[in-house]
Amino acid sequence: MRSRAESLEFALLGLLSQGPLHGYELRKRMSAVYGPFRALSFSVIYPQLRRMQEKDLIEESFTESGGLSRRSRIVYSLTGKGKKRFAQIAETDSPDYWEDEGFGMRFAFFSPTPKPNRVRILEGRLRRLSEKRAILQSELDRTPAGIDKYCGIAIAPAPEKSSHVVAADINDEISFETIPDQPASSHWINYIWGVVQAFKKRGFNVPAFNAVIQSEIPVGAGLSSSAALEVVFAKAFN
Repeated sequence: MRSRAESLEFALLGLLSQGPLHGYELRKRMSAVYGPFRALSFSVIYPQLRRMQEKDLIEESFTESGGLSRRSRIVYSLTGKGKKRFAQIAETDSPDYWEDEGFGMRFAFFSPTPKPNRVRILEGRLRRLSEKRAILQSELDRTPAGIDKYCGIAIAPAPEKSSHVVAADINDEISFETIPDQPASSHWINYIWGVVQAFKKRGFNVPAFNAVIQSEIPVGAGLSSSAALEVVFAKAFN
């Protein structure tokens, strides 16, 4: 995204495209999108909501808060113009979306993004990561020891209930809401499901997530590509 304001606008439009929300719920979901290391205060969110109201992208209404409190809550929802604006951004592609923050924001709302555009963004992100990897590899080559193969992921919480995982190195992807009782036959997603189940057995809930896998470890070559996949997801969930 070209600026933080544009990034905030896209995230708020994306969340409100799923239904009306009040300020507290918006802040909670925005924190899930941005992750735990980028806290968003109401002093950041509310001014952005006002700017979006001024542009007629969202509108507000009042509803009873329920419970013991009788105060009304302000609920925000998209206008027709706001829906068109979100759809317009979802259909665009830009080198800004290949960088860390821009990609993370777009990846959180991949579901409404047209498939051809998703492919372009993922290809651009892969090129950017390949460039960074080449720089890192050149630095490692200058040292006595280097890292030969790697397995890495880009992961972010999913605002929806469905998880989406892309294996970029083998050009495959899968979406799921729940883990089936019977594993998929000889499919790489089984290793990720196994990690999720292991966390659940220990009392930790793994929320829906979006992830992209990029690995150099050859499958079936005896180099523990499946173990590497399990390790990177276990570290991410932890």
